[in-house]
Amino acid sequence: MLKFKKIYAIIFSIIIISIISCGDKDTVAIDDKPEEIKKFEYLGYEFFDTHIVIHAKNYNPQIHKVQVNSSNYSEINQDEDFSEITFKNLGYDKASLKLEIEEQIISKLLVNPRTEYPQRSINQIFEIKINETVFIEETSTILTLLDIAEDSRCPDPEDNNPVLSKNGEPPGSCVHKPKTLIHLRISSPRYPQFDDWFYKQQLSDYEFFYGGNNFSVIEIKPDILKLNRIILKEDYSLLILSRAN
Repeated sequence: MLKFKKIYAIIFSIIIISIISCGDKDTVAIDDKPEEIKKFEYLGYEFFDTHIVIHAKNYNPQIHKVQVNSSNYSEINQDEDFSEITFKNLGYDKASLKLEIEEQIISKLLVNPRTEYPQRSINQIFEIKINETVFIEETSTILTLLDIAEDSRCPDPEDNNPVLSKNGEPPGSCVHKPKTLIHLRISSPRYPQFDDWFYKQQLSDYEFFYGGNNFSVIEIKPDILKLNRIILKEDYSLLILSRAN
């Protein structure tokens, strides 16, 4: 009987060890206490003459490695899940960022947007062309117009009668809903990057909120003067207004 009790005890111990070893793989022991590993998020940067600030979410110095110009940070401020990681800048207008996260190594080129891009102001309408990047100083926002496609605007968007009129006049020239497909990329510190396509209706502004600010895509240039007009990519531009929230 004693022999069977020992066998049961050994089997029970093996089961307990197996359960522990097969526990949640997304945890790590810190100070003998299990802590959930949250997914690291890179949230942009701020570039200054004397220092560079990297913004991140769920940064854990024990499992993540962040370097600028192959150097470690000089200061770090953490508020709950958000981190501001500060590195010294030796006065250059470019820097290299290296992220070692989740078994990945990611390298990014950081540039001083004040010297690299044309400057635009908040609360003022500005024009931007395809493949052009601008910098809004007040909100540290970098905005790029990547593409314009599927342009179905009409010379007269209100001329949308789909059938013959009583006087025998031809159908309107804009029987569909006139709109244009736009691709924007916007980066502001402390926010995930906006990189998406959206449709702007010809008769209304396209408005959205990002990075603590309101954006309005007001107009697409050039105007549609006649149907079946071919517009070259380099001739397109947008009029955009960024307003502080």
